[in-house]
Amino acid sequence: MKKKNVWRWKESQLARQVVRGKSSDSISELADHEVHSDVIVTCRTPQYNVFSPSITRLHNGELIVIYHSSPRHIGLGRIACTRSKDGGNTWSPPEVIIDTPYSDGGHITELSDGSLMLTHIRQDISKDPLENYTYVWRSFDYGHTWRDPALVSSIPCAGFGNVLELPDGRLLLAVYRPRDPSRKHDGVKKEDYLRYLAEVAEGKEKRSAEEIFKPAENPCISILMASEDGGKTWHQEGIIAEEIDGKAIGFNETALAYLGDDHVVAVMRTDAPFANACIAHSEDGGKSFGEPRMLNTNAHAPNLLVIDENRVLLTYGACDYTGGYVTRYVMAMLGDARKDFEGATEKIIY
Repeated sequence: MKKKNVWRWKESQLARQVVRGKSSDSISELADHEVHSDVIVTCRTPQYNVFSPSITRLHNGELIVIYHSSPRHIGLGRIACTRSKDGGNTWSPPEVIIDTPYSDGGHITELSDGSLMLTHIRQDISKDPLENYTYVWRSFDYGHTWRDPALVSSIPCAGFGNVLELPDGRLLLAVYRPRDPSRKHDGVKKEDYLRYLAEVAEGKEKRSAEEIFKPAENPCISILMASEDGGKTWHQEGIIAEEIDGKAIGFNETALAYLGDDHVVAVMRTDAPFANACIAHSEDGGKSFGEPRMLNTNAHAPNLLVIDENRVLLTYGACDYTGGYVTRYVMAMLGDARKDFEGATEKIIY
């Protein structure tokens, strides 16, 4: 029997308003008009595609983008970079900066001393199931050479997001792993959820998603790692999120931001496709976090950028699975992170 294709696309996505390229100063302005045409930073080759780009501005004025250059979304890739000296209008030919057989992901941050810190996941495929280990690399010459990486945790975990530097010099990094690291993580498979939504749209399924997809027995949890020696060694500072309202829905990709006065905020993607992203707060510099709260959006790969004391820009990927289709947008909301972005409006960036 031929397998049903669940990867379908909505025609309506082409009609929705988008804003391409460089943003204006305000997201509320950004949604009203196109401000720039597309600029190609880098593109795929016959062997490698482009995944998970991360950008930062260097002290010398350059922009640097690092990305996962790989045949597929996860694993089997290299970390490559490209640079711009004219504010992003033109970009240099790509160069590979980390080349291991089983690399994945990567995020780049410039620290206050001008050095660069790059987070990177390396997969151990000799294990069944395979294990992820998170490393940090450091460069003192604008990313042209990199020192040997430091292992963030001997317990298998995946690090998503940028390193956050606090005013006292401490470095924080969010990682995620199964609650019981000795057992395989379980959760709802996206393909199964898409088939469920397609059957709902066709009238073949009447049950709610929560009735069909039971809570995971070993979901992922979000953990905060910390370093006091510039990233040479790391230790677990605490758990960012494990449950919400007594339910273990699973937490993975986590973004961090510092709001001042020891206030650290975290926004986390959740495992279940039908559960929205969550936000959690720490008032003691990341040593402990309060109960997470669910946001009104299903954010994938969140990123936080502090604009000023009252505004934080939350950008993320939005996946709309309604009717069994997959529709993806790059989204943003600008609001007060201290108030969990209450009243903030989602805007389509791309």
